[in-house]
Amino acid sequence: MKKSTGVVLVIIIVLLFGVIGVGGYFVIKGNNDSNKVLGELKNEIVAMKNDTSTTVNNTNTENKSVNASKNSDKDNANEVKDFSQNDLTFKGITLGMSKSQVEGILGQSERENSHTEDATGNEIIDLGYDSKYLTVGIERDANTKKEAVKTIIYNGNEVVTRGLKVSSTYEQVVNAFKKSSILNTEEVNGEKTVTVGYPGDDPVYNVNNKGKIIFSIGSDNKVKSITITYGHEN
Repeated sequence: MKKSTGVVLVIIIVLLFGVIGVGGYFVIKGNNDSNKVLGELKNEIVAMKNDTSTTVNNTNTENKSVNASKNSDKDNANEVKDFSQNDLTFKGITLGMSKSQVEGILGQSERENSHTEDATGNEIIDLGYDSKYLTVGIERDANTKKEAVKTIIYNGNEVVTRGLKVSSTYEQVVNAFKKSSILNTEEVNGEKTVTVGYPGDDPVYNVNNKGKIIFSIGSDNKVKSITITYGHEN
């Protein structure tokens, strides 16, 4: 009886160690599997972070490129342009037009005055469009009878060129043109005169029939009239 009992105890002990061994194996294996899974998850998270960082960096780069392009376009848009024929045209009227061409655009003038110029014998005709705050001066050649607009004088509130109008400041005028197009600036008794035109043109006299603009600026530093003209004859 005692012998059989000892055999049973041995068997139980063997089985117990077997169970412990198998359990330990699965515990260790489970830990290894868990560590493997955790390692894989960690690698995936790192990869996702890297992808996100790359995407953000690419997006920032693209945004910087877009902003740089926009700023470049803005700079180009704000760049001061060369003086041109567009600056010498107002309400469709430009220097050199005939009386009939002017009236074809503006209609019959509200008043008309004329006189003969002593130096040339040519007739000077002033067409007054008072409701438009506009006077158009036309010269009619004494010999050929050819007519040509020589002056356009405006003192209304509409923009004449480059955002400039009566009430614009002296600073706005000189900043609207390139320095090479500012032909002359002078001040008398607190009032200024700024003449702009094609670079190299004479600020006073009509040398090449290109035309210029004269801004008359009052003592309050604001434009009070704008004259588009060829200038005085030599």
